This record gives sequence, C-alpha cells and structure tokens, in this order.
Amino acid sequence: MTYKLPFPQPQTYDPSGQWRNPATTLPMPNGANMPVGCWFSGRINLSWSGVAPNLTARWRSPIFDLRPNLRQFYSNGSQGNTNTTQRAVPVWVGGGSGGGGKLYIQISNLLDDANALDNMVLTSQEYAHIADPGAVVTVSPSEDITTSINSTVGSAILTFTPTGEGTPVRFWSLELVFTKRVGATTFPFKIEAAYY
Repeated sequence: MTYKLPFPQPQTYDPSGQWRNPATTLPMPNGANMPVGCWFSGRINLSWSGVAPNLTARWRSPIFDLRPNLRQFYSNGSQGNTNTTQRAVPVWVGGGSGGGGKLYIQISNLLDDANALDNMVLTSQEYAHIADPGAVVTVSPSEDITTSINSTVGSAILTFTPTGEGTPVRFWSLELVFTKRVGATTFPFKIEAAYY
C-alpha cells in the first residue's frame, strides 16, 4: 500500500502496556507509578455568621473521588464536562480503590479564649453519591460530636471514615458546623485537614 505523507503509518494491534485490560473490566487500566494517595488543606480561620447570641461557623471538605481507578465512569459529572459541573478531588488511596483512607481534621486555638467552648455544639454530616459528583447529597443525619473536643487542651484531632465499610463510596464530602447559642462571640478556631 502507498500512503501520501503526512499520514499515520498503520500500526499493528498491541494489547499491552497502558491498553492491557484482558478482562475488559474497566474502561482504562489502573494508573501506573502514581504518587502516594493523599490530600492536604491549608490552615484556615473559621468564619462566623449570624447575630449574637446565635452564631454558626461551617467548614466543608471538597468532594473527594475515592475510587479514581473507575476512570471514565462519570468521572467529573454525568451531565458532561462543563464549567458548572461539580468537580471532585481524586485521592489514590489503596491503589485507587480507596480502601483504608480516612479524613483527619485538626481544630486548633481551642483555649485562646477562656469561654471558647462554653455552650458550643459541634455537629458533622456526610454527603455522598455512588457515581456523580454533581449529584452529591446528604447521606447521614447531623450528628452531635461536641464531646470529641476536650476543653483542657488547645487542639483536637477528629477522624472520619467515609461511607462504605472499608471500600468507600466513590464521591464523598464532610461538613462540620460549630454553633454558639449563649453569650456568643466569635472565636479564632483554626482548621486543617488531610485525607490519607
């Protein structure tokens, strides 16, 4: 055969390397040479809203893609890739299967004010979806976790395991809500988070 150049030369079919998927179980093979799966936030100050004596501060993690090995299965929104489609942060824990990963949240400056923890309630709530980051919804009731913050030390570390009994749901997020109801003033709590 003769081809007029430039023209791609015909290649022989080679189902090895990045195209190897003998059971055709995934649209693409697992990523190779991936770095250690983790995500770290910066340190932020809580931003309080409302009118005293009812003040609230909210912190929400990004939406994590905890099963990034399932590439091309609605990986960035089933509605298509547009500027308004919700994006997710891929975390390649457990080789992309998400197994064993946890979200760690450290809350600091708890003792910067003698009354900082008086009449304060801390709640957590999970958001998730099995296939679409644009459809993440509440999947757990708001849970009171105030007792996990100790009033005798200046920092607390909270640990959260995503829904899924060891193999997490694909898209997951967590929200913390701090509420002050009596004698409320703003407090300089700081939050850092990491997923690994």
